[in-house]
Amino acid sequence: PGSYIVNEDEASRVRKIFRHFLNTGSCTKTILELQKEGIKPKMTGLDGNRQASEKWTRQKITYLLSATAYIGFHEVNKRNKSKDQSKLKPHQQYKLVKATWPAIVPKADFDTAQSLLEEGRRLE
Repeated sequence: PGSYIVNEDEASRVRKIFRHFLNTGSCTKTILELQKEGIKPKMTGLDGNRQASEKWTRQKITYLLSATAYIGFHEVNKRNKSKDQSKLKPHQQYKLVKATWPAIVPKADFDTAQSLLEEGRRLE
């Protein structure tokens, strides 16, 4: 993407989702809190238009909590992230670069969420 413009209503919702997850440490408990508050996930249809989705899933929460765009970074060559970087040419290597848009979630919160998600994956 070239750049994003922060939608403050959506940014507030994203920060709330991070807070719930950091407080509970659980995707399932976060989903229950979001359902109680009537916060529904957003999705983009094939036509590129955003529409409300009815249900949160663990995958949707994990995807949202893992999006580096929320900390003001852009992933380059994301499809190569899991490959051995030493075997790739420099222009093919995965990189995390500072984006042109501002962060909406503190990096410390993002890093804590990643640790909790990884711990959850290990325990499964």
